[in-house]
Amino acid sequence: MASQALALSDEIDDLLTKYLSLLNTYTTIRVQLSAAQASIYLSLARANFHAERGVRYGQDFYDERAMLPGRMCRITPDTDSYHFEVTDTADVSEEADSIPQARAAEHEDEAKQGKNCTQDPLRMFGFAVPNALRETQIQARGMLDLVSRLLSVDARMRKLEIEIRRARKKRGKALLEGNVEGGVGRDVVVE
Repeated sequence: MASQALALSDEIDDLLTKYLSLLNTYTTIRVQLSAAQASIYLSLARANFHAERGVRYGQDFYDERAMLPGRMCRITPDTDSYHFEVTDTADVSEEADSIPQARAAEHEDEAKQGKNCTQDPLRMFGFAVPNALRETQIQARGMLDLVSRLLSVDARMRKLEIEIRRARKKRGKALLEGNVEGGVGRDVVVE
């Protein structure tokens, strides 16, 4: 029984090593995500600073005129964990088709209410889209990849936590059975 407990301890050590590696990856991605978000806000503020009088960019002032789903985060549940990936909507046929149709229905409702929305991005930004807005868009798309990687690492960490708890429980039971068979009392603490 002692050899089984030692084998389980080695297994727990291996699982903890994997967990620490995933934790390092998780914190690295979080730092990258934080830097990307700060960069996005800085680029958006730069675009607002250089914008014409009365023109503001950002979520609060955006009227969804030229908004098409360029990328989509797909969650695929595996047998053991979840896998998160970012795909272009050109790759996704049926799911992506439903989104523009829903938005088209919304725009038809707005048109019926008397709102005049043009779908032309040239009328929205002019001939030259501000460079800061392009930077913001590129950084936001890169942030989608970071978020999907972060979610995948988080799911793997949760799965590994469960495996560690199970291995500790097995080791505790093995130690407890070894002490009972050897005639020693039940003074073993199970983690």
